[in-house]
Amino acid sequence: NSWTYKEIVQFLKTKHRLTPWWQQGVAYGFEVATGRRKAGQDAKSKYMVTATKSLACDVKELWKLLLSKKGQAVWLKPYSTLKILPGVQFETIDGFFGEIRTIAENRRLRMYWQDADWEKHTVVEIQIVGRPGKKSILVFNHTGITDTRTKETLRLRWRKAADEIANLV
Repeated sequence: NSWTYKEIVQFLKTKHRLTPWWQQGVAYGFEVATGRRKAGQDAKSKYMVTATKSLACDVKELWKLLLSKKGQAVWLKPYSTLKILPGVQFETIDGFFGEIRTIAENRRLRMYWQDADWEKHTVVEIQIVGRPGKKSILVFNHTGITDTRTKETLRLRWRKAADEIANLV
Protein backbone atom coordinates (compact mmCIF):
# COMPACT_ATOMS: atom_id res chain seq x y z
CA ASN A 1 0.00 0.00 0.00
CA SER A 2 1.33 3.45 -0.92
CA TRP A 3 -0.85 5.44 1.47
CA THR A 4 0.87 7.91 3.77
CA TYR A 5 0.58 7.49 7.51
CA LYS A 6 -1.93 10.35 7.54
CA GLU A 7 -4.05 8.62 4.87
CA ILE A 8 -4.04 5.37 6.83
CA VAL A 9 -5.22 7.19 9.96
CA GLN A 10 -7.97 8.96 8.00
CA PHE A 11 -9.14 5.64 6.54
CA LEU A 12 -9.30 4.06 10.00
CA LYS A 13 -11.25 7.05 11.26
CA THR A 14 -13.85 7.21 8.48
CA LYS A 15 -14.21 3.59 7.38
CA HIS A 16 -13.81 1.84 10.75
CA ARG A 17 -14.70 4.72 13.10
CA LEU A 18 -11.76 4.08 15.41
CA THR A 19 -10.96 6.56 18.18
CA PRO A 20 -7.76 8.63 17.78
CA TRP A 21 -5.80 6.37 20.14
CA TRP A 22 -6.70 3.28 18.10
CA GLN A 23 -6.14 5.09 14.80
CA GLN A 24 -2.54 5.84 15.78
CA GLY A 25 -1.88 2.38 17.22
CA VAL A 26 -3.27 0.47 14.24
CA ALA A 27 -1.55 2.73 11.68
CA TYR A 28 1.78 2.36 13.49
CA GLY A 29 1.33 -1.42 13.76
CA PHE A 30 0.52 -1.61 10.05
CA GLU A 31 3.68 0.28 9.14
CA VAL A 32 5.82 -1.97 11.34
CA ALA A 33 4.16 -5.15 10.01
CA THR A 34 4.69 -4.11 6.38
CA GLY A 35 8.32 -3.07 6.94
CA ARG A 36 7.75 0.63 6.31
CA ARG A 37 8.94 1.39 9.82
CA LYS A 38 11.02 -0.47 12.41
CA ALA A 39 9.56 -1.15 15.85
CA GLY A 40 10.35 1.78 18.12
CA GLN A 41 10.72 4.33 15.33
CA ASP A 42 8.62 7.45 15.19
CA ALA A 43 7.24 9.01 12.01
CA LYS A 44 10.59 10.74 11.35
CA SER A 45 12.50 7.42 11.65
CA LYS A 46 13.96 8.39 15.03
CA TYR A 47 14.05 6.23 18.15
CA MET A 48 13.14 6.92 21.75
CA VAL A 49 14.31 5.46 25.06
CA THR A 50 12.39 5.68 28.32
CA ALA A 51 13.58 4.56 31.75
CA THR A 52 11.28 4.83 34.77
CA LYS A 53 11.60 4.12 38.47
CA SER A 54 9.08 4.29 41.30
CA LEU A 55 10.61 5.86 44.38
CA ALA A 56 9.69 6.13 48.04
CA CYS A 57 10.11 9.91 48.30
CA ASP A 58 7.97 12.88 47.43
CA VAL A 59 8.39 15.08 44.36
CA LYS A 60 10.18 17.93 46.16
CA GLU A 61 12.70 15.57 47.78
CA LEU A 62 13.43 13.89 44.44
CA TRP A 63 13.80 17.22 42.62
CA LYS A 64 16.23 18.46 45.27
CA LEU A 65 18.24 15.23 44.96
CA LEU A 66 18.42 15.40 41.15
CA LEU A 67 19.76 18.97 41.22
CA SER A 68 22.24 18.28 44.05
CA LYS A 69 25.92 17.56 43.50
CA LYS A 70 25.34 13.90 44.47
CA GLY A 71 22.34 13.56 42.13
CA GLN A 72 24.03 15.24 39.16
CA ALA A 73 27.01 12.91 39.56
CA VAL A 74 24.64 9.97 39.03
CA TRP A 75 22.38 11.01 36.14
CA LEU A 76 24.25 13.82 34.35
CA LYS A 77 27.87 12.97 35.20
CA PRO A 78 29.16 16.50 34.52
CA TYR A 79 32.84 17.43 34.80
CA SER A 80 31.78 19.82 37.56
CA THR A 81 28.50 20.42 39.37
CA LEU A 82 26.19 22.83 37.54
CA LYS A 83 23.65 25.35 38.61
CA ILE A 84 20.73 23.85 36.66
CA LEU A 85 19.15 26.77 34.82
CA PRO A 86 17.87 27.31 31.26
CA GLY A 87 20.74 28.15 28.91
CA VAL A 88 23.43 26.48 31.04
CA GLN A 89 25.71 24.30 28.92
CA PHE A 90 27.32 21.09 30.16
CA GLU A 91 29.80 18.41 29.25
CA THR A 92 29.74 14.93 30.76
CA ILE A 93 32.57 12.63 31.77
CA ASP A 94 31.18 10.00 29.37
CA GLY A 95 31.56 12.22 26.29
CA PHE A 96 28.22 14.01 25.88
CA PHE A 97 27.50 17.72 25.87
CA GLY A 98 24.43 19.88 25.69
CA GLU A 99 22.32 22.64 27.12
CA ILE A 100 19.58 22.89 29.71
CA ARG A 101 16.55 24.20 27.81
CA THR A 102 13.51 24.39 30.09
CA ILE A 103 12.68 23.74 33.71
CA ALA A 104 9.36 23.33 35.46
CA GLU A 105 10.40 23.13 39.11
CA ASN A 106 9.57 19.86 40.86
CA ARG A 107 8.12 18.47 37.60
CA ARG A 108 10.28 18.53 34.48
CA LEU A 109 13.70 19.35 33.09
CA ARG A 110 14.35 19.36 29.32
CA MET A 111 17.78 19.53 27.68
CA TYR A 112 19.61 19.10 24.42
CA TRP A 113 21.95 16.10 24.43
CA GLN A 114 24.66 15.44 21.87
CA ASP A 115 27.72 13.38 21.09
CA ALA A 116 30.53 14.88 18.98
CA ASP A 117 29.88 12.24 16.29
CA TRP A 118 26.20 13.13 15.87
CA GLU A 119 24.96 15.53 13.20
CA LYS A 120 22.24 16.93 15.44
CA HIS A 121 21.34 17.04 19.13
CA THR A 122 18.75 14.77 20.71
CA VAL A 123 16.40 15.72 23.55
CA VAL A 124 16.39 14.38 27.10
CA GLU A 125 13.45 15.10 29.35
CA ILE A 126 13.40 14.20 33.01
CA GLN A 127 9.95 14.09 34.56
CA ILE A 128 8.80 13.55 38.12
CA VAL A 129 5.27 12.31 38.64
CA GLY A 130 3.84 12.55 42.14
CA ARG A 131 2.08 9.50 43.59
CA PRO A 132 -0.01 9.09 46.76
CA GLY A 133 1.76 8.42 50.03
CA LYS A 134 4.87 10.56 49.49
CA LYS A 135 5.97 8.51 46.50
CA SER A 136 7.01 9.54 43.01
CA ILE A 137 7.95 8.17 39.62
CA LEU A 138 11.16 9.28 37.94
CA VAL A 139 11.11 9.25 34.13
CA PHE A 140 14.08 9.68 31.80
CA ASN A 141 12.80 10.12 28.23
CA HIS A 142 15.37 10.46 25.43
CA THR A 143 14.08 11.24 21.91
CA GLY A 144 15.56 11.88 18.48
CA ILE A 145 17.99 8.94 18.51
CA THR A 146 19.09 8.01 15.00
CA ASP A 147 20.19 4.37 15.25
CA THR A 148 19.54 1.20 17.22
CA ARG A 149 23.09 0.84 18.60
CA THR A 150 22.96 4.33 20.12
CA LYS A 151 19.43 3.62 21.34
CA GLU A 152 20.61 0.55 23.30
CA THR A 153 23.64 2.39 24.73
CA LEU A 154 21.42 5.22 25.93
CA ARG A 155 18.76 2.83 27.25
CA LEU A 156 21.41 1.23 29.48
CA ARG A 157 22.72 4.64 30.57
CA TRP A 158 19.30 5.92 31.65
CA ARG A 159 18.26 2.66 33.32
CA LYS A 160 21.47 2.68 35.32
CA ALA A 161 20.89 6.34 36.27
CA ALA A 162 17.33 5.57 37.45
CA ASP A 163 18.56 2.60 39.50
CA GLU A 164 21.38 4.62 41.09
CA ILE A 165 19.03 7.49 41.97
CA ALA A 166 16.76 4.91 43.63
CA ASN A 167 19.75 3.73 45.68
CA LEU A 168 20.37 7.29 46.87
CA VAL A 169 16.75 7.61 48.00
